[in-house]
Amino acid sequence: MTATLYGRAHLACIPMRAAPSHRSELVNQLLFNETYQVLEQQPEWLRIQCRHDSYEGWMAANQFQPCTETVWETPWAAVTATPMQWDATTQRCYCMGSPQKDQIGKAISQDAIARACQAAQALLNSPYLWGGRTCAGIDCSGLVQVAYRVGGWLLPRDASQQLASGTPVAWGAQQRGDLAFFDNAKGAITHVGIVLDAGSVLHASAWVRVDRLDAAGIWHQGVQTHRLAALRRLAAPRVEGGWQPL
Repeated sequence: MTATLYGRAHLACIPMRAAPSHRSELVNQLLFNETYQVLEQQPEWLRIQCRHDSYEGWMAANQFQPCTETVWETPWAAVTATPMQWDATTQRCYCMGSPQKDQIGKAISQDAIARACQAAQALLNSPYLWGGRTCAGIDCSGLVQVAYRVGGWLLPRDASQQLASGTPVAWGAQQRGDLAFFDNAKGAITHVGIVLDAGSVLHASAWVRVDRLDAAGIWHQGVQTHRLAALRRLAAPRVEGGWQPL
């Protein structure tokens, strides 16, 4: 039996693709220090599963960095709440959502929702990128996932999966930090945003921006762009996978 291979992202950002080809669709990105398990090997490609959200995709084999099973199980120490910063000590660039050991012990007085919303607002005007998870390019569910990680939540990768993470909220009872979900003509959840107040939502659509929100959906420059399907409120974040929120 072949031993299981475990890896750790040693670069600021590593592409994950739908198929083993550089021309294949970008479906996700590994951020620095995120760990993964190798499910399948090809000469130039590895099919991997992320430790933090079980998301699967293909990465280039020449970007593989091995780690022990212990490191794979407990990769999280802390996270940086800024979109991107350079660490002179380690000579590395850290993207938002990445663990950062020297942040341990630093006091952050804000509550979890405030930290998540502040992290999301730090990404305003970032360009939309399907599968992206950084200020260089990010999609709607990637924005929610990395912002709420700063608050202490480990959410699934896709909007349709994130829908199951919270409890339903009726229109009119929404509050800052709730998640707003939007569907297409077939009723499938295709978009997610962060409620900033009763009438506005922060989301990634063409770029990360704030638009008007009402019971019908999102309005941008007087045009309805998304149809509201559901509102969800997250429970207090839990300690998972050896990672504790600051």
